[in-house]
Amino acid sequence: GVPAHELLHRAGQRKLIGGQEDQLIEIALEIQREGAQAP
Repeated sequence: GVPAHELLHRAGQRKLIGGQEDQLIEIALEIQREGAQAP
């Protein structure tokens, strides 16, 4: 899973607004990929 605080932090960085919840899924997948690449 992806920590909620990390997800919300990135959503804020991207200036997401209500109605863009689908972007949260994309961000979560991005965070997971980054974690998988970490040594």
